[in-house]
Amino acid sequence: MEKRDEYAQMEGVLKQIEVLREAGIKLDLSHYKREKTARMGKALVKICDRAPDPRKKKMCTYPLGYLLAMIIIAVLGGADSFYSMVDFWNTHEFLKVHIFGSTLGVPSHDAFQYILKKMDHDAMNSLIVSIMVESDNAMRKKLGLPKIRCTHLCIDGKELRRTGRKNTCNGQIRNVQILNFYDVDRGICTLSKLIDSKTNEIPEAQEILKKMNLGDVIVTMDALHAQKETVSIITQKGGGYLIGLKGNQGNLASTVEAMFSEDVLKTIKEDGKYYLQTSEISHNQLEEREFYMIKLSKKQREETFSEWAGLKAFVFYVKYTTDNITGKKTKEIHYYITSETSVEEAYHLVRGHWLIENGLHNGLDTTLKEDEVTVTDRGTVLNLSIILKLCLFVYKRLQAIEGGSGTISKKRLREKIGWDVENTLGRALAMITPAALYRDLERIA
Repeated sequence: MEKRDEYAQMEGVLKQIEVLREAGIKLDLSHYKREKTARMGKALVKICDRAPDPRKKKMCTYPLGYLLAMIIIAVLGGADSFYSMVDFWNTHEFLKVHIFGSTLGVPSHDAFQYILKKMDHDAMNSLIVSIMVESDNAMRKKLGLPKIRCTHLCIDGKELRRTGRKNTCNGQIRNVQILNFYDVDRGICTLSKLIDSKTNEIPEAQEILKKMNLGDVIVTMDALHAQKETVSIITQKGGGYLIGLKGNQGNLASTVEAMFSEDVLKTIKEDGKYYLQTSEISHNQLEEREFYMIKLSKKQREETFSEWAGLKAFVFYVKYTTDNITGKKTKEIHYYITSETSVEEAYHLVRGHWLIENGLHNGLDTTLKEDEVTVTDRGTVLNLSIILKLCLFVYKRLQAIEGGSGTISKKRLREKIGWDVENTLGRALAMITPAALYRDLERIA
């Protein structure tokens, strides 16, 4: 598996913006005012019109691009429900007139909800992902970043905790569960799929992986997916993997744990070839990490562990934390199976996998309040979730350009867009209109 370049690891665009800022160079879109905001809004309408309209033409009051663009802009500006989408547009009537014209009024909350209910999930996902990928490509070209040669794909499920009901006329309704496929290098959720209420994410992930081309892709998953069939599918499709290992694979887990004895760990550390140590101050605590790898011999791969396709090594990861205030110490131990043979690559994959939680799921909940969505229709929830992921993508990019996470949080940035639409919304929309982003983004030393 070809190794990823430095800036293709862990959201390369955001990392490069940070490098520029440390060198005294900042990126600027401050010249975006009302006129350019309207232009960006009209461009978004055209982009949204790419999607196939699921409605009968004779029954359509509002064009598809009109509705989808209004939903995206309202969510960017702080709308957390279909009612608040209507409130947003009634509050910013001048914005509606400049972007959409004065012919049509503001749609009702039912119109917004209906279009998300009717939209085909794959069509919605394709539209939103294409917007994010085109934006990322434009930003990479502007910053002079290399093309990504090998993609790190994280797979993990997320439950929306207020979308179920305990007692209804038809019995209990389970919370909606969505399986997310997250491209760590771009910071893009490339696929969102509903997990059927009668199954779990293991078979869903396997079915999706069977349909993917995984050449030059490394897949990371938690221990739930440490399944022989899963690794076989990934290997057959040309991909590599690093997957957590716990008691759900009892025999393998106990075997691997026994392999990393104290004497073996000491030997690996002294040799240094398959050992890596890092430390940093994060969240007001000292975090020290050690990575140990045992590379399997050809005989072990072909005989002892032959049922695990592509398996080449085991990884032992231990993390020590010391609270800077209380002095409290903690220790975490994790085991992984992997097709990789570089301890440095394993380090990046382990660290990168946490971005699906810290960079995606946590942001959806804390910034966009996804866990507070109370809609029970599963199709509506999935399409809304896809739009929320686009908005999170925009916040992260704009946050970096506006001065970094230490200057303005994503939550504050969302509020600012809603309060100061004339000056801030245009810059947010520039993040999803590649031509404008490439043309108008300026470097200021």
